[in-house]
Formats: sequence, C-alpha cells, structure tokens
Amino acid sequence: MPRLPGLGGRALATRRMTLNQRPNFEKRYRPHDTHTRRCPALACCAPDTVHSTDCVRGRTRTATLAEARITRGGHTMTAQMESPVQTEEMRRFEEFDAAFPDYHAEMIDGEVYVSTVVSSPHGNMVLTIASQLVSQWFVMTEVDTVYDGWHGKTLLRPDLAVAHPSYRGTRLKQFPADEIILVAEVVSESNPENDTDKKVKKYALAGIPYYLIVNPIEGKCLLYSLPSGDHYRASLETDFGEPVPIGEPIDMTLDTKALYTY
Repeated sequence: MPRLPGLGGRALATRRMTLNQRPNFEKRYRPHDTHTRRCPALACCAPDTVHSTDCVRGRTRTATLAEARITRGGHTMTAQMESPVQTEEMRRFEEFDAAFPDYHAEMIDGEVYVSTVVSSPHGNMVLTIASQLVSQWFVMTEVDTVYDGWHGKTLLRPDLAVAHPSYRGTRLKQFPADEIILVAEVVSESNPENDTDKKVKKYALAGIPYYLIVNPIEGKCLLYSLPSGDHYRASLETDFGEPVPIGEPIDMTLDTKALYTY
C-alpha cells in the first residue's frame, strides 16, 4: 500500500499540502458518469395534485446517474444528488484520494489535509454523539460532503452529519451539504484550526443549521447556529458534562457526560 512520507504511526496526525505538492503516484481515475440537465431537485413520482414544495425546486445541476429513492410527505420521490463541481483542484484531489484510500483526506480551498488512522478517543466521542441521534435521524460518518457554493475547491468529510430520516437506505457517493441539518467535528490535536475556523465558514456558507464542535483539548463543546453568509450569528459554549440543547427540527438535548479530554 502506498504511504505518504512522514505519516507513520497510529495516532491521529494531519498534514496540509497543496495539490501541486502531492507525492508522485500512478494516476487512477474514479468514474463519475455524470450528466447535466434541467431537472427538479426531487423528481416526484406522485400525481401533480399531491406534490409538495420539496418536489419542485428546479435548477440546473450535475447529477449522478444513480438516483436515491426517498419517501417524504407520504409519497416516494427520486432524488438526483449533485456531484462536486469538476475543477482542476477537484480532479487532482480525486486522483490523490484514489491513490491513498486508507487515509482520511479532505480539501479546503484547494489545500489537501490528510489524516492517519483516527485515535480511539476521537472515535469514542463521535459514537457518544451519534448514539443519541441515530434512532430519530439519518446519521452519517465521514461522508463526502459537497456544495455548489464551494466552487469545486472544497470537499469535506465531517466526523458526523445528520440529515432527515427519509434518507435512510440511500447509497449516495456524495451528500449535498445543504441537505444536512447538523454537522459535528471532534477537534484533532494536530490541526485544530480546520475545525474551529475554516470549517465554520464552509458549513455556514452551505446553510447547515447547526455546527457542533467537540473539543477534547479544552474539554468544551461549541454549538453554532443561525447561519448567515460565511458565519453563524449565534453560538453556545458548554463544558464537557453539561447538556447541549439543540433547537428545531432536532429539538433535543445532548448528554456530554461521557466526553473527556485528550
């Protein structure tokens, strides 16, 4: 298996590099089989008389030919999910990602961040949050997350992403950020500014209602809400052990007693 120089060991470690600095490797192309057409965001199979507003948001998009079957409002719809905008940066990132599949790679504004195997404490904290949400919501870990407004220069894989339960059973190669209700990141020791600064702007820009930062370095949780442009207008900081209330539509309080510092 090819390995990145200087990234040995099992502890969580992140390296930043531009795509022009990537190591040499044999190019491998990931098939996309995409097409662009005028289509509704959700192509509904129900009669016109029972269409909901979710069914008629028409716009031009690049859609994968694989379609997700979703049930909302009592009827089944076919969702055409968009692929990331195909820029030179995205093409190079996909080559990089295909060459090193065992590493956790993300791209932010054209810069690639690569992590080795995630540590056990990091994974435990992700599970602590996910276990409280999975019974009522569709919960994903490290899903490829894309958004048109990132202009093909950013692809994120959040530790935790929460969407409407109607997405259960779908198999999406990429998930649209603007369909996510809550996203959560557990801060890494090696690159905390990615979670505490850069991703705040990206998730706000995508209009994700809630962004939860779990910070085991400081023993605190920080919940952002009310996205506006590239920032959030509200935030709530709590210590580990204190409850974290999340508003509608999730409308629940997270228990953080099981969280601990690194």
